[in-house]
Amino acid sequence: MAKGSYSIRYNPEKLRKMIEDGKSAKEITKEFKISPYTLREHLMMLQDLDKKIYVIKGLFNYSQEREVKIKKEGIIFSKEMP
Repeated sequence: MAKGSYSIRYNPEKLRKMIEDGKSAKEITKEFKISPYTLREHLMMLQDLDKKIYVIKGLFNYSQEREVKIKKEGIIFSKEMP
């Protein structure tokens, strides 16, 4: 897939460099201003381009890193509540 046909933020050279530098999923998503789901798509495109498997720390447990909170009628419930 050519650059720009999927996402204007897809930059295989920059993504490859960040992965090789050991950047986490959180750092990469922040730098590219993309969601973790978009990062997964970009990673698949890069792996297809390079014919190589890359591992990004925290990519598949990214959503679990955030504390789960439920808001109902102005009250916030979290796992830490007794």
